[in-house]
Amino acid sequence: MIARGDELDVSVGATPRGNAVGCFYYPVSQIADDLGITRNGMASFRKRYGIEVPADAVPGLSNRNVDYDRVVREIGMNLDGLASAARQCDVSKVSEETVLEWADSLEKSLSALNRFRRDLNKESARG
Repeated sequence: MIARGDELDVSVGATPRGNAVGCFYYPVSQIADDLGITRNGMASFRKRYGIEVPADAVPGLSNRNVDYDRVVREIGMNLDGLASAARQCDVSKVSEETVLEWADSLEKSLSALNRFRRDLNKESARG
């Protein structure tokens, strides 16, 4: 149970063993999406438990003044690099600990990317 004033592990790359509820580099909107709750629900949760999200104070992490074309280009370039690395990876040589640590995260990331791809396809069909 989290109580007001408790210190939480908010380090980058925190695993489920770290009992993290967020990360320094993730804004509230992304944390809420990842947890599957509304942003208003996340705001209530933060207020109830006195949780601060430092990333919300960092310029450029809000949705204001975002160059969405650049975001899509960056996603595409990064995915190209990741796909190339994945093709070269011999998964039979990956430790069981690493598999257990990252399988769920990869599944969630791929699910989000598939939703994004479907949205892009819908937009291209409309145009």
